[in-house]
Amino acid sequence: MIYLDNAATTRPTKKVIGKMSEVFENFYGNPSSLHNLGLEAENIITSARKALADSISAEDSEIYFAPSGTLANNTAILGFLRRNRKNVGNKILCSAVEHSSVYDVFEELKNEGYEVVEIPVKNFSPDYDFIYRNIDINTALISVMAVNNETGAVFDISKIRDIVEQKRLRTIIHSDLIQGFMKIPVDVRDFGADILTFSAHKIGGPKGIGGLYIRKGILIEPLYYGGGQEKNLFSGTENVAAIAGFSAAIEGYTPFNYDLYDLFLENLNEKIVINSKNNLKSILNISLDIRSEIALHMLESKGIFVSSGSACSQKKGEKNRVLKSFGVSQGKQDTALRLSFSADITRDDIIKTAEVINNLL
Repeated sequence: MIYLDNAATTRPTKKVIGKMSEVFENFYGNPSSLHNLGLEAENIITSARKALADSISAEDSEIYFAPSGTLANNTAILGFLRRNRKNVGNKILCSAVEHSSVYDVFEELKNEGYEVVEIPVKNFSPDYDFIYRNIDINTALISVMAVNNETGAVFDISKIRDIVEQKRLRTIIHSDLIQGFMKIPVDVRDFGADILTFSAHKIGGPKGIGGLYIRKGILIEPLYYGGGQEKNLFSGTENVAAIAGFSAAIEGYTPFNYDLYDLFLENLNEKIVINSKNNLKSILNISLDIRSEIALHMLESKGIFVSSGSACSQKKGEKNRVLKSFGVSQGKQDTALRLSFSADITRDDIIKTAEVINNLL
């Protein structure tokens, strides 16, 4: 089997599975309990918080664990706007190619009376000139992802920060880092974002655990209430095993060998259209002359697993608004495949995959 759908989810590493098994078996106390079993569980969370903070040069106090990346994105956007609605403007900007866990939130905010401005992409980057022209004193929030989940396009968040500072605005910048985490260098002191979102299962960790970086001084309101865990932001008994697995994934993360990406392109038939540009080399979007669903199942019959786009979009049966926003024609959208790589992929896997895809033509 050759698994090339890592942008949807990754295979948990042995280190992650081992760490989670250890926690399930030996550290099952409730972190809020006052006895020693509770303290042991709390210490695991504290250690994991430090691991996530250190990975982006943040302070431990700026890190929050969430039940998923989707809930982290929703909380970042809705929580900030609701907590600060009386002292920030009514205008928000969002890139046209955001993941649905961000894009759909902004669609809902239109119904709440916010002025939502969609940032177009230009040459596989946000249109920074558009941002400059449209951001003003009423702009409360900008949300632009760091790495696009469909094409792998890498966006420069620091350029957006420069625009905010040039205009001397107090606009907050949120960036969905879920596809880029551990794959692009991030130091929160110069990255540009005030709020960042993470998800463990994109880096060999477990599903059902995500996280937020919130710059010190920014106030966010919880979306639901209960026991007050994670400083009231995500109430509910912490999933200690998943948090430990997230930490183990960070500590043991091995990046994909980008030389194999170049080898793959060298071996692809020149008739195949490359839809990815300015991209992180762990994600590649291509178009064949065969409908995506047919090509996907033909590859699966050969033991090769790819996708025809975002797993969330496919589940909802959506047309690919992201590729359309990147300027990909309808015909190329209908025949698009996304291949996303991990450190498990070998040279032989790459050569075989290119050969099988070429034979589909």
